[in-house]
Amino acid sequence: MKISSIMILCSLGLLVSACGGDANVSLKGKSATEQANTIVETLCNQAVECGTISMECAAFGDEPAQCTASLSTISDEECSEDLSEDMQFQASCWTDQGDEALLALAESCINAMAAIPCITDEELQTYVAAMNAGEEPDDLRPMPEVCEQFHNHEVMQSCGDSE
Repeated sequence: MKISSIMILCSLGLLVSACGGDANVSLKGKSATEQANTIVETLCNQAVECGTISMECAAFGDEPAQCTASLSTISDEECSEDLSEDMQFQASCWTDQGDEALLALAESCINAMAAIPCITDEELQTYVAAMNAGEEPDDLRPMPEVCEQFHNHEVMQSCGDSE
């Protein structure tokens, strides 16, 4: 299972269920490697606690797509392996830019995500049922505004994705 750090860090959406907690992540004064390791550890702790969401949809002919979804477990090792390289790329890119405002946004985003409660299976199944009924349900857990700001920051836009 490949998890892109940009997906997790910037658009949790339906890939990783952010967990409630008090991460209190600090990246200031750390090297790019230390920043990446701190972020990966925080995100993987969340993924291990809350699990990942697997969703599959199929459409037949003119019928609307029908979806199924489930919560799955992920090991810390698997999560770390999936995230480390891409997060190292991202942290190196923003560290090279020396943008303190971006670093503050990254910290705030991670801490905001850590405060969001885990998605329950009941919430997930209700969401999928609404989708299958042709509705457009609200996001299970909207991305915190600070994460939108982080994602849309000009440095992050210029850094792109290592994949």
